[in-house]
Amino acid sequence: MNSISIIIPALNERANLEQLIPRIATACDNANIAWEALVVDSDSKDGTDLLIKKIAETLPVRLLNEPVRGDLARAWRRGIEAAKHPFIITMDADLCHTPEFIPELLAALDSADIVVASRYLNRERRKWTKSPYHEIASRLGQRFCRWALRLPLTDPSHGFRAFRKELYERLKNDITTPGNTFLIAFIYHAHRSGARIREIPYIYGKRLHGKDHLKVSRESIRFFAFTLSAWRKS
Repeated sequence: MNSISIIIPALNERANLEQLIPRIATACDNANIAWEALVVDSDSKDGTDLLIKKIAETLPVRLLNEPVRGDLARAWRRGIEAAKHPFIITMDADLCHTPEFIPELLAALDSADIVVASRYLNRERRKWTKSPYHEIASRLGQRFCRWALRLPLTDPSHGFRAFRKELYERLKNDITTPGNTFLIAFIYHAHRSGARIREIPYIYGKRLHGKDHLKVSRESIRFFAFTLSAWRKS
């Protein structure tokens, strides 16, 4: 198991991608992992497309365009379906997801179909780098999700994860939710299908440049709508 496609949605993340892509290359090359990175750009205005095209001259990086903003699910689907390797990693472009952790995620797939880098497994070392509002929303959301969907996980919505592409292909027609809720729907349907799901502890990183694009109110509505719908059906 040594070949991965890394899906990175991006919106005006040029300054972060300049650091992220070389660090991915170093981490994967040092671990003898064959890799490609697919940057799914939502019509950025900061020259992200030009940067990725330049990097692609020397590294296995591809630029995909997904012009519809506000729906990360479209970017993830676009990237996953374009991926050429059998194992997928999804991660953010802002460096909150540390590329040096990629080999550990991939290694954990030896005994799983999905591996989530959990921000909540190791509370002693955990550092939260976003606003208190984001932290409160995240904590409440995870607890409600675990209860309503009966998921044996501490961080089912976290986007830093690895999984087998064939599992996504089997479940993709069931995963129709927009936005970040796509991640929870994927875990929910995978769990119901009997897939092996693992979590490994992860220390959340910090955005270096730019601003967070997450609209908490909009994503909260999507999240509760899906969760309540799934709960009623269960």
